[in-house]
Amino acid sequence: MNVEEIEYLINKGRLTDEDKSAINDAADALGITYTIRRNCRKCYDNILLKLYEKRREAARNVSIDGYALRNVSDDFIVRGVRYNNVTIEKLTVDGLNELVKKQLFVYHGVRSEE
Repeated sequence: MNVEEIEYLINKGRLTDEDKSAINDAADALGITYTIRRNCRKCYDNILLKLYEKRREAARNVSIDGYALRNVSDDFIVRGVRYNNVTIEKLTVDGLNELVKKQLFVYHGVRSEE
């Protein structure tokens, strides 16, 4: 289940039995633990949220010098340079203020170029 499918199900008014089965299968495949009470839409929404977070985490890109955004949906401009999950792959973060790096980025180690 990809991010778009998860977003669609989150916004869907009523989940079908097929939708619920797909959500359970996706959660099982990723090792997400869950409990579902009878007629509990919130239970499925919680599972979908966990699935969404896992998928977004997997979609995190890393800068040339090994930094990734803490929140992949962040998008901001510093000194005329746009930083977001898409552009970060071609940028370096090391030149930014330490406070900015500490609050907005996570260090993953220097990327190896293949």
